[in-house]
This record gives sequence, structure tokens and C-alpha cells, in this order.
Amino acid sequence: MQIEFHYYITYILARAAGFGKEDASIIAYSSQFTDDNRWKYNVKINKSQSYQNYISQTLDVFKPKEEFLRVYPCFHYVPGAFESACAKRADGKQHPLNTTANSKNGNIILQEGFRSKNLYRIGIAVHAYADSWAHQNFAGCKDDFNRLYGLFEGIIPDIGHADALDKPDIPFLIWTDNRLLESSRLIQNKQRLLDAACHIFFKLFKYVDKKTNSGRIKQSWEKLSKQIDSGIGQESRSRDFHQHNRIRKYQLIDDIPLYDRKAWFKEAIRTDFKPQFENSPNMRVTQSVRFIAKDNFYESNWFKYQQAVKDHQAFAIHLFTPRFKQIGFSDLEKF
Repeated sequence: MQIEFHYYITYILARAAGFGKEDASIIAYSSQFTDDNRWKYNVKINKSQSYQNYISQTLDVFKPKEEFLRVYPCFHYVPGAFESACAKRADGKQHPLNTTANSKNGNIILQEGFRSKNLYRIGIAVHAYADSWAHQNFAGCKDDFNRLYGLFEGIIPDIGHADALDKPDIPFLIWTDNRLLESSRLIQNKQRLLDAACHIFFKLFKYVDKKTNSGRIKQSWEKLSKQIDSGIGQESRSRDFHQHNRIRKYQLIDDIPLYDRKAWFKEAIRTDFKPQFENSPNMRVTQSVRFIAKDNFYESNWFKYQQAVKDHQAFAIHLFTPRFKQIGFSDLEKF
């Protein structure tokens, strides 16, 4: 899913479930930043200390296998009930890392986020859980299991839903997954998104108020779902470029702060550029970049988020170890 769900709709769901503005903002930002946390940094703390973060997303198709397994299944393609999911495929293929919506593993990941009582981990877990709807029937690794059929798709590495480009993530799009049986090929993203939102809303609500009854949550959801449905707009078989209009509609549902992917980083880290002089006849001048922790680094949202990424990943890798071994990857020390 895209920023519309991972940030704006997640914020709406958290606020409607009873979280305050600051807490809802942390959950929603953590959810979206899971897609934007693509770069590794060596942050200088002092003369003898530095901090290295983990990434939670990568678009580099040339990464080694273990890098994909550290990122995709843990944050975007939670392995689900692959035995039953293969029934939808025309070829009947199975894959241990196949993603299925609302799977047992997805629920365990989200429950662990709630158990931690860490808002950053909750946001990361909500992201992974939500993606189980958008990324269903794809595996978070490089495998011909993910291959769609067509001339263009044949030249794209079969990693996740790369062959489908961004089709699974566009909120209003209707598209065709030709790997599936004819009765299952027509994919309506809006239905998937609303179903994911419903499940997340119920879980967030019960986390905030454990004593509430399902009837009350259902009543709240009926009103909220109509607002989100209206914000997404009409379903279509073609893309559009009016995301900003939909974001404005989401902001009418709640007063949502605009997302800035650099905000947490800038609050925590100072970027220092220094000239370097090459020892060559041309004496070319280049720049070196250093990342220096600000005084509030250990109290910053960026640092707390990065720690949550490490904790989430460690838990997910332990949970998915049996699946990794099924695909022949047992060298877990590389993680």
C-alpha cells in the first residue's frame, strides 16, 4: 500500500480508535516511514561512539538474498497460509513465503507490537499487517512464483510484486492477476484496503479500550468506513495522478499533519559536508558527508523508530525461521 493508507488512513484509524493526536501521529509516521527507511547511516555520537541503523525497505534488486529476507518478509510480505492460498492459482503452485491477508503470522506480528506498548513498533507492525492484503499472492523473495505473464514482465526480476509494478498498492485500482484462477483474477484494491482498515481499526480500538464490545466498534466502523470509501473515490482500471486530492479528503475526516519523510531525521541528525582534495594533477575537490548526532539523539523519534525496527526484525526473523529453512536458507548468522 502507499502513503495514503500507511500514513493518512492509519492516522485516521488510530484517532478514531481512541489514540491522542501525538500518539496517532507516531503510529502513522512509523507505518509510512517503514517504506521510506531505505538508507543505512553511520551516525557519529562522539569521538569513540557511532550508531548504525537497519533499513526496512529496499528497491535495489541486486541486493544479496539475505538482505531481501531481512526486509521483505519482515516488513512487507508476511508469510501466510501458503497451503490454502495455492488453491487460487491456475498452476496450483505453493511457496512457503507466500503472503496471505490477515494470516496467523500477520496477527502474531501485530499482537507483538501491541504487547511491546511501543508506539513505533505498533506502527511498523500495522504496516506489515496492512501489506498482507495488498501483497497477497506474492512472496517476499526472488522466485518465479511471483512471475506474471507478458513481454514486459519477463524482463523484470521476480521479486515480490515487481512484475505488477505498483498496481497492488494503488487504492482505487482494478487490475488482473493472470496467475490466478479465472474466478479470482480480477483484483479490486479498494475492497482489499477497506477490509484491511476494518481489521486494523478493530484491533487498535481493543488495544485502547480492552473492555469495549464489538457492537460499539462495529457501529463506529460503519460511519468511518463510509468516510474512507468516499476519500478513496471511484474505482478505476486506469491510474490517475490526483493523490493530493484524496489526501485533502482524508484531512477533512481528521486534522492530519502533512507527512514529511525527512522530519524525524532532521530532528535527530546534523549533516556535515566537508571538502576533500584529491592528490592528483587536477587537484579535484570532492565532498565527504558525515552524519552527526544532535544533543537530543537518544530521545528523538528517529532513534526510537530505528530501535523499534531492530526489535521488530529480530522477532519476525525468529518467527519465520521455519519458513526460511523451507526455501533452503539456513545460514541465519548472516542476519
